[in-house]
Parts: sequence; C-alpha cells; structure tokens
Amino acid sequence: MAKTTVNLIFAPSVWPVVEQWAVENNYALETQAESIRLYLRNSKEASAKICVAISQVDKDVQIQAWFSDFVRKELEIDSPSLYAKLPRKEALSEIQKLLAALGTCLL
Repeated sequence: MAKTTVNLIFAPSVWPVVEQWAVENNYALETQAESIRLYLRNSKEASAKICVAISQVDKDVQIQAWFSDFVRKELEIDSPSLYAKLPRKEALSEIQKLLAALGTCLL
C-alpha cells in the first residue's frame, strides 16, 4: 500500500489539533480506537477519497495520508506521478496545514 508517512514527536495530545484541522478541512472521522483514528474526505476533483490515519502512543505520532480511487486503489499524496495530480495536490496542501499546526512540515 502506497502511503505518505510522517513521524513526529508531539506532547501532550495531538487530538485537539487534529480535530480542529478535520473540521476546517471537511474530514469525517471514519474509525477510532484508543490510539489511532482514520479520517476521510471526498476529493473535490475526482470520485475518490483522501484518507488520513493518525496514531499517537505517548509522544510518538505517526500520520499516514493517501489518495484512494477505484483504478489504482491507493497512491501516496506526495508521489511524483502525474496520475490524479490535482486531488493529490489538494490532499498534500491539507496535510501540510495539519503538519504546520503540529510544528513540522512534510518536506
């Protein structure tokens, strides 16, 4: 599975920042467990979903983001491929906003 992955340290809890970001960017909470959540949003440019999985164990946070469609199944949002370029650019911009709110960036 092709996913863009970022690992970072964040304390005390990442969830208030993530929840605010999800509201601002129209992501819906799909599933939730003790230390992991999956957020989904339909892409504006294609009939596909932008998926973001976030986990936090103590101070260790992992964010995984990918674009999911019916043709290629999953594609990382920072792929150099021209396939689904606009939806992936859209998703990358939204993930950059989340990372900025957490005090880091993707590149």
